[in-house]
Amino acid sequence: MTPSRVSLFASLALLAAAAPFAAAAQQTVETEVKKALEDVKRANPGLVFKIDPNTGLPSSIRGYRSQAPSAGLGASTTPTEAEVRQVVEALFAQSELTAAFPQKNATAKVEAVKVRRDPDVKGQNIVHVQQRVNGIPVFGSSGRVTVNPSLAVTQLTASFSTAAVETTTPSITEADAISSARAKLKEELSQRKRDLLLDQLLAKIDETAARTELSVFDPALVKARGAAPGPIRLAYLVTIDAFRVFVDAADKKILFFYRDQPSAMLRRVYDMANSEKFPGKKLIDEETGERPDTLTPDVEIAFRNIGIVRDYFFLVHGRNSFDDNDADGPAGGAPLESYVRYGSLQNAHWCPGVMKGCPKANVMVYGPSFAGALDIAGHEL
Repeated sequence: MTPSRVSLFASLALLAAAAPFAAAAQQTVETEVKKALEDVKRANPGLVFKIDPNTGLPSSIRGYRSQAPSAGLGASTTPTEAEVRQVVEALFAQSELTAAFPQKNATAKVEAVKVRRDPDVKGQNIVHVQQRVNGIPVFGSSGRVTVNPSLAVTQLTASFSTAAVETTTPSITEADAISSARAKLKEELSQRKRDLLLDQLLAKIDETAARTELSVFDPALVKARGAAPGPIRLAYLVTIDAFRVFVDAADKKILFFYRDQPSAMLRRVYDMANSEKFPGKKLIDEETGERPDTLTPDVEIAFRNIGIVRDYFFLVHGRNSFDDNDADGPAGGAPLESYVRYGSLQNAHWCPGVMKGCPKANVMVYGPSFAGALDIAGHEL
């Protein structure tokens, strides 16, 4: 048996052993969490909760009425941001709900990272939270907590980890992690189907910029993306182009990798060059691989922005393009067409059909420079 096959079988054996262990640990956590929530429910009869089957932790809680805030809070009709943050962080650290969110590392903490006013309820706030272990973010961990005007928490949604990582000190260097990530991408890109953009990346993989960030990697949080069961690990998250590679910070092994956009996302961009006669010149077509070396700024920015918006809806909400149709295209969802620099139009619009300023239904048309704003692309889609 060759060394490579020995390595393959060893890896498969480790995965097979890890799966039942992870399942048993998840089941134990889920039992503890359900008991804790039932205890809370006795004082909150209207409490409704859901458990994430991958982590065993709550994914949503509604009908909750938190205990009164500590002294000094809630004196004003409009709570300050500092007061809101304090209430939310205390919810996970020292409240009756704390036991429902067990964190197995003593340095783990749920932190409020953003507070915004609820646009629909005066005085209410929406708080976005994230888990960190000794200051290191847990990848894929996030939550949203609703705090009413009297500083009571009323509901939350979350995707959290038990954070059962043994150490937050890496044993390898960033350079080691980048080297391992590049080698993995070379291997994977050499074996995939031909793709113009990926061919270009493979040819320049050693020169392509790489970024690293220490992360806590919990396979349960990325199971939907294909991660295999296994223990929670400290990892370097290495970003190279659109790929994200998790490298074990202890031994340089690849834990998981993915392309940070839906595969084969079909975007097409036409440049009208200030003309009003459609279709203009097609410069980018991901279905055929068309893309010249030089692009006008409007074309390049429209291509990038609509990709960011589509990725957001796909990765966060699981929605495939504007039609959310898995039957269309290899990635699911209809292709996204953009027409930039249309005449002297000082606006942008979504086309419901063929009409003045619209070549067909379900495409985006931008006036000169209007493709440059991400919120415009988001609004039109």
